Amino acid sequence: MPRPNEPWTDDLRSSLPPLITVAQAAEYLHRSESSIRNYIASGALAATRPVGVRCVLVPRAALIRFLRGEAASA
Repeated sequence: MPRPNEPWTDDLRSSLPPLITVAQAAEYLHRSESSIRNYIASGALAATRPVGVRCVLVPRAALIRFLRGEAASA
């Protein structure tokens, strides 16, 4: 069942780029980088490592799903 558009998701969409680093996700969520990496490792938060990029990136949409408590998807 679709959720109504929550105001904070509009703020998040306008304040963050489509892909963010683990450090940016940690800052936004007020958590440590190791906590964010643990969320990713456990499958609670989707992330990607694009070819040729040395860092892990979290899609903004995945962060919104994580904050809503929805299941992560790749």
